[in-house]
Amino acid sequence: MANARSDLFVQHIRDGVLAGDGAIGTLLYERGIGIHVNADSLNLDRADQIGAIHEEYISAGAQLIETNTYGANRFKLAKFGLEKKTREINLAGARIARKAAGEEVFVAGAVGPLAPTEIGGGPVRKEEQVRKAFEEQVIALAEGGVDLILLETFSDLDEILIALDVAKEKTDLPVGCQLAFVERGRTVQGAEAVDALGRLEKAGAAFVGTNCGRGPKAATGVIEKMGQASQLPLSAFPNAGFPQFLGGRYYYLMTPEYLAESAKDLVAAGANLIGGCCGTTPNEIRVMARAIRGMKPAARKIVSAPPAEPLRKTSEAAPPEPHFLDPGRPGPLILAEIDPPKGMRTKKSLEG
Repeated sequence: MANARSDLFVQHIRDGVLAGDGAIGTLLYERGIGIHVNADSLNLDRADQIGAIHEEYISAGAQLIETNTYGANRFKLAKFGLEKKTREINLAGARIARKAAGEEVFVAGAVGPLAPTEIGGGPVRKEEQVRKAFEEQVIALAEGGVDLILLETFSDLDEILIALDVAKEKTDLPVGCQLAFVERGRTVQGAEAVDALGRLEKAGAAFVGTNCGRGPKAATGVIEKMGQASQLPLSAFPNAGFPQFLGGRYYYLMTPEYLAESAKDLVAAGANLIGGCCGTTPNEIRVMARAIRGMKPAARKIVSAPPAEPLRKTSEAAPPEPHFLDPGRPGPLILAEIDPPKGMRTKKSLEG
């Protein structure tokens, strides 16, 4: 339950800029743990390895680490026959992180969505089942000694609102909420950034933000929108871009230096807590944490939504712009398709 560190975290994220950690799954994959292995169960089977990863992030400058429990809900664990160990896995994850963090580093109990984030994925569940699953997880994390609950990588606004309500009802810990925005400030389920911020803030979130998604630039755009709509603390844990599959393995080509500059951009946009998601390792967190060290939260200027333009009378309507498919357009219509670049180098694609 809540402790002095919880109160201190709330104070720090309101008044300062904190560095979070990076991905756990990326490191496990790099170190030979196959994608078929349930990462959350390693809290029981390889506690020393998980603890060592936490310690690496702390050494890199992370002031907040997340428990290895993102997928440790009974619905996801059931795919591995581990649903009866849900409480045990979450409790162990919290205790491992707490031991690594000591008294100086904050521990966030990581909670992810119950169903796949793809539209139409997963069976329809009753709200009672959803609440019970989140309850099981947050109670164990709180008992294990986390300082806050972090709901992350959600795409369904209704689902994260349920999780937030459960976490606030069953614990007295601060709760942060992060959604994965993928296109024009919307999640794959259609939740829009500023609307989500407003509803989550009203429901009692301690901070709101984004993680995963389409990389640092997209995350900065989301934080800019949120920072113009509220004074609530904001967080961003972007991916290191998109991976490439080479020689039977996945690689992220975004450089630590680019992520360091992006971290400063995120602070300027309004972020108070900055870490990394897929593709980030202690190498990236080290340069990101160094880049934002000593920075203060950006002053925000709240911008009201622009008023809707009045409808023109029919007689005043401007003539429609010519369309490239109009029958009267000159010349033949030529279309070309090129493969998009996988990394940050676009010159060859543009020349093509």
